[in-house]
Amino acid sequence: MAIVCPNCSADLPEDAVFCDQCGTSLSTNAPGPTPVDEGVCPQCGTPTIPGEAFCDSCGASLAEPAIATPPPASDADPTPDPEPPPSTPAPPDLAPCPSCGADNLPESRFCSNCGIDMHETAKAEALAPIAEAEMVPEPEGEPAPAMEAEPMSEAEPPGPTGQPRLIVRDTGAEIILPAAEGDYVVGREDPVSGVFPEIDLNAHEGEHHGVSRRHAQLTIQAGMVFVEDLDSTNFTFVNRKKLAPRAPTALSNGDEVRLGRLIMTFLE
Repeated sequence: MAIVCPNCSADLPEDAVFCDQCGTSLSTNAPGPTPVDEGVCPQCGTPTIPGEAFCDSCGASLAEPAIATPPPASDADPTPDPEPPPSTPAPPDLAPCPSCGADNLPESRFCSNCGIDMHETAKAEALAPIAEAEMVPEPEGEPAPAMEAEPMSEAEPPGPTGQPRLIVRDTGAEIILPAAEGDYVVGREDPVSGVFPEIDLNAHEGEHHGVSRRHAQLTIQAGMVFVEDLDSTNFTFVNRKKLAPRAPTALSNGDEVRLGRLIMTFLE
């Protein structure tokens, strides 16, 4: 039994689901989509009859616009090549240490291994050949005879004369000591302080040599001479031995007596 399309009245087979003429669904009375004038199904590419609304092969709607297919890539518009990765900078040239050979950065001055000053070492090595070239060897000849050193002997002090005195070493000046027994202060006269020692050393630059106003005391007794320090600032010495204050020490012929820095020789 034939079926009549309710939309276009076309005769259709009884098992038809869609109208071959207008594409109307035969299960409803709603009008189908407007057919398009396309000769090929845009979905599967099957040839279609002009005026059909649906493809007989896949049932796709012929009224929908065809799906645009992107054009194939042409040789005229090639895909740009990706940018190359950034190049890694080359490591700097290392400078070997002139002493131990360890590698160091070019701007390093001191070796990281042995700690020497590489600039000064390299400079010295560069100047060494020049210094050797400038050295003129001495002419060969017979060596000069060796000078035999004469043995040093200390001068013997003069024998006793019976007159005790002090001889200033730097000037050779004689300071005659009193012959009478008694105590005699040795120092520097200072009228302002009221100090008037019996043996004044101002004439022998006593102040320059550090002699105190009341520096020491000489005691003449029984033909002997004793010296003692009077708590002086720069001390008293006999034969380079510092005397304890207020401790008399006997003097012998030729002894060295030093007050501060003033050196004298005692003679009898």
